[in-house]
Amino acid sequence: MSKILITGGAGFIGTNLAEHMEAQGNEVLILDKRKSKFSPSIRADVTKKNWHSKVGKPEIIYHLAAIVGVDYVSTHPFETMNTEIMGINNVIKFAERTRPEKIIFSSTSAVYGTALPNQFLSEDIKTFPITSYATAKIMAEHYLKEMKKIHNIDFTVLRYFNAYGKYQDPKMVIARFMEAAKESKPIVVFNNGEQTRDFTYIDDVMKATELVAFTDKTNSQIINVGTGVATKIRDVALLVKKISGSQSKILFEKPPEPREHFEIQRRVCDKRRLKKLIGFECKTTLSQGLKKLMQEQ
Repeated sequence: MSKILITGGAGFIGTNLAEHMEAQGNEVLILDKRKSKFSPSIRADVTKKNWHSKVGKPEIIYHLAAIVGVDYVSTHPFETMNTEIMGINNVIKFAERTRPEKIIFSSTSAVYGTALPNQFLSEDIKTFPITSYATAKIMAEHYLKEMKKIHNIDFTVLRYFNAYGKYQDPKMVIARFMEAAKESKPIVVFNNGEQTRDFTYIDDVMKATELVAFTDKTNSQIINVGTGVATKIRDVALLVKKISGSQSKILFEKPPEPREHFEIQRRVCDKRRLKKLIGFECKTTLSQGLKKLMQEQ
């Protein structure tokens, strides 16, 4: 059993991670501005330092706290970057004093920008962030690398590819499609729906996130977490309709301002590093994941 701190533990990934790690017998403490489903938890802002004296000495820190959501990020770039940079700064300052075994940082596939046709995004390629969110994630990744050199604190960076599952923000694409289908309302797809994403079921995301914490093989590594399967957004809408039995119509609309300026055409991961380092693959298909998610609701 390990003592684990999860910043941003009231969010989508954080709530699932707290549930998962507690089920494995770990002692979990959540830090978040929002109320958490789990206890113990501390209501605090990661960008402030007043939480440092309240959390003891965790062995593992999962730093997930961030501003999320394309619409909010695109209209609040300064808040987005400030939360990311001040958050990672405070986590590192805390780690300098408490000396955890490792920090696992939640990054994003958005750091890559748009992939070329038939390209699988490797951790080693040049990043091309087009949002304040992705730019701030890259800055935080570099901060962790410097921390390792100066203070010898181990870290692992996880670049998640379109995770979906229970507790997801209702504004996210799969949650939005499922809610529309459930209520027999139109399923709204932005643009022509030819954009592709790598949808990764939350149970696979949790297993990968757990395993990287407890092996030296992942130290100082940046690792993609995805299936390596590209799915068109329009096909997601069709699959949601099919599995749910919904009669909803599918509508294609122009995305709202300023979201349309940040639309990515293709994003799918090269998943080989994850398998090489920990022997695990994200194998749940989108169809399987959607069926599980619908059963849970």
